[in-house]
Amino acid sequence: MTTKFDRSYISADTRELIERGYAREELDKLVFRFEYTKEEQAQNRAMAVKLSPEAWAASADREALRRSKLMEPVMDAIAGEFVCYQYDHEKQLAFRSAEWDLYFHCNMLNVSNASAAGRDYSYFTLTFNREHTEEKRLEIYSRIMRLLQERFAEQPNLHISVQYRGSLDAEKIHRFVQQSLPSMDGKRCSYHGWEGRLVLVEDSIFFMKKRAKTRGYRLTPAEALLISLGNAA
Repeated sequence: MTTKFDRSYISADTRELIERGYAREELDKLVFRFEYTKEEQAQNRAMAVKLSPEAWAASADREALRRSKLMEPVMDAIAGEFVCYQYDHEKQLAFRSAEWDLYFHCNMLNVSNASAAGRDYSYFTLTFNREHTEEKRLEIYSRIMRLLQERFAEQPNLHISVQYRGSLDAEKIHRFVQQSLPSMDGKRCSYHGWEGRLVLVEDSIFFMKKRAKTRGYRLTPAEALLISLGNAA
């Protein structure tokens, strides 16, 4: 079992807001994927050269089923300890509620034998419930990782990616922008490479490109905050 911590989905702007205290990093989802070992990859390449196209296609179908069957016990073990939305269709759960722990998603098996169709567990995701507190999500994460370590640590094909997202502190950002509105009006700045100025219209801030007279781009509170913090000319 290998584990990767993935923060690549947090944009540079959000990362800056996190560093400034106007956003936070939080758990988003767990991505489970079957990955061949280096030895298996070499074997697969050698087999691809030797087999006919028809034999290779049949082999690919068998491998798809094998990968799914190998990964299915991982999901079964998690579902035995946590409530997974969409995994058990017999349980009728409200999406916008705190009654489930993780949102399950996977693709369907892509094999030529229709009778073998079903869920493909070689790649599946479990997304944390945003109705839960951050503390609750962390508790669920810790329990899942402990379960995986206890039961699947020796599984060489199991790859887990822990994905993070940025969560804006909307109230704090709004409060800052409202306090700063008067000083923002008319301020020269750059926005996505364009030079221009900020214009206050009632309680909204617009970016006007240089020499623009009437047409501007309405900024979100987060965009206005970023410009005010470090992008003003």
